[in-house]
Amino acid sequence: MKNLIVYYDGDCGLCSRTVQFLKRNDKKKKFEYQTLQSAFPSVEHKSFIFREGDKHYFKSTAALKVVKHLGGIWPCLSIGVIIPRFLRDAVYDFVAKNRYKWFGKVKECQL
Repeated sequence: MKNLIVYYDGDCGLCSRTVQFLKRNDKKKKFEYQTLQSAFPSVEHKSFIFREGDKHYFKSTAALKVVKHLGGIWPCLSIGVIIPRFLRDAVYDFVAKNRYKWFGKVKECQL
């Protein structure tokens, strides 16, 4: 099996809820999860990173790659890849900039 790792901001309420969603919908237990704070302690934690084998994907591309691996209807969302990355990442950056304000911070990592 491929090495599928989701790196997320362990302080972010949205990110924490997303990981909980992924865990509920990852019926085949394909993913591993690590916080950016533990995996990359010296970098700014603004991005969502997905590792598939030895490739790393960032921001909206990472999210689209993740849903592609889920079961059910979720892979249908990966069609979003047809939207130019600069547009997808602009939306991603807007949400990332406001995520603490909108979704809060978590006191401790849910994993």
